[in-house]
Amino acid sequence: MPKTNIKFTTIHNWMITDLGLKGNELLIYAVIYGYSNIDGQWYTANQQSLAEFIGTDRTNTNKVVQKLQRKGLVIAEQVNKVGTAKTYRYKAVAPNGGENNHGNGGENNHGNG
Repeated sequence: MPKTNIKFTTIHNWMITDLGLKGNELLIYAVIYGYSNIDGQWYTANQQSLAEFIGTDRTNTNKVVQKLQRKGLVIAEQVNKVGTAKTYRYKAVAPNGGENNHGNGGENNHGNG
């Protein structure tokens, strides 16, 4: 049986209506939110993995993450660098301006490659 790598994300209506996100901003925010929406939990991935998740390139992903940071919607912290590959941990900021508080702590490590 062939090996499959199923990835998906959920786009909540409030991401569009309340935050005004669209395009790659919406996709990247949704991915980060989906993995970091529990109190104390972060989404950890290298830039290339996040880019591949939404079907774009690393340069565009980096620009979009920076734009989301300027809007106060994402926190990004570099945690590792091997050659030119940088790994970050990301946290989506809840629409009310605070970090997401919906459960137990932990850290999701997805897309490290």
